[in-house]
Amino acid sequence: MPEDSEAQTLTSKGFDQKTGKTADIALCGVMPTADNVPKAICKKHPGVELRQQKDGRYYCPGCRKRLRKDEWILDV
Repeated sequence: MPEDSEAQTLTSKGFDQKTGKTADIALCGVMPTADNVPKAICKKHPGVELRQQKDGRYYCPGCRKRLRKDEWILDV
């Protein structure tokens, strides 16, 4: 620390104290619901919902293989 600096203490002077539960805090933004989340589907098996693996690739239970990017589409 430079020698000409002084220690400072921050206070909440002028601010209202927030008391209560965390449920009192308003939620900002949009939460995704099951209706507006796009789903990945296989082009060969459109009725089968794909699973995403840890490496980000999609797996089709109908094809029983991992799919390339050109083998699946996002259904909005």
